[in-house]
Amino acid sequence: RKSFYKWGVTEREADHVIAQDVFYRLHDSRRGNQQYMYVGFTPTGDLIEVGIEVYPEGEEDWAFHAQKAGKEARKYWAGRK
Repeated sequence: RKSFYKWGVTEREADHVIAQDVFYRLHDSRRGNQQYMYVGFTPTGDLIEVGIEVYPEGEEDWAFHAQKAGKEARKYWAGRK
C-alpha cells in the first residue's frame, strides 16, 4: 500500500524489524483480519514501527504502515522484557 512508503522506511528496514519478532496486537482490519505492530531498530539504529495485516492461510501478509516509532510503540519497546 502507498501508506507503507509514506514516511520513507524501506522494505529492507521493515524486514529487519519484523525479524526481531517484537510486536503487539492492534485492532482487526475492516476485512476482519488480525493486525500487529512490529517494533525494532533498523540496521542504522532507528527505532521504527511496522504495521502488518495477517491474511488467511496461503495469502501473503500485508505491510500497511511503517514510520519512526510513535509513543505507543516506544512504550511497548521499553517494556518488552
